[in-house]
Amino acid sequence: MTCLSTISHIDPKSRVEIGQRLKAVRTSVGEVGETFAQAIGTSQASLSGYENGKNAIPIRIVLCLCETYQVDAHWLLLGRGWMFRFVRQAEAA
Repeated sequence: MTCLSTISHIDPKSRVEIGQRLKAVRTSVGEVGETFAQAIGTSQASLSGYENGKNAIPIRIVLCLCETYQVDAHWLLLGRGWMFRFVRQAEAA
């Protein structure tokens, strides 16, 4: 069994869309590229490649992004739902 390390099998159009959503997260949280890249465990150059859809985004980056910023992976990868996960009041208590 092989381990899927990147989302390289996704068509170029979808990679561009994922990159646009990644950039939307970064601007939504108000961080510049270097700070944001560091927070999700990548370089600013790699982040730029992901945001532009030129490079496939590694799954470890997707997971780190979702955990660090409470981003919904379904939204990031498919564009469905909400950008951020919401914690219900009852669950938070």
